[in-house]
Amino acid sequence: MKHGLGNFEGRFPFSQIVPASVDAVLSHQWENPQNYVYYEALHGGYPPIHNSHLIGDCGYRYHDFDCEEGGKALLRAFAEHDANLESYRATAKKFLHTFDPENEENVRIYTEEIEAVYARN
Repeated sequence: MKHGLGNFEGRFPFSQIVPASVDAVLSHQWENPQNYVYYEALHGGYPPIHNSHLIGDCGYRYHDFDCEEGGKALLRAFAEHDANLESYRATAKKFLHTFDPENEENVRIYTEEIEAVYARN
């Protein structure tokens, strides 16, 4: 960017870019509240500043298109994240477990759905 305040890159694996040069993940979505970058940020312990209603209490949420609230969420992340890292990681781990393909509840639900499809055919 002209003043060195922003940086936009092509697509790279999250794990290649983030550890070397990122302190927070600022993401804005419109009709894509399950963007995979949220899950990667949560897994890595990085604070996602986001407007997704689907990731529960994880990260630092702002609502809809409210850029002022988004700015406040970013400032809150920088002020609080490191001091609350252990609590953040515990919340993120619990949330991410709901998507784990080896989670017994997920296996049960998918098995029931597959069986229901075969029963109808």
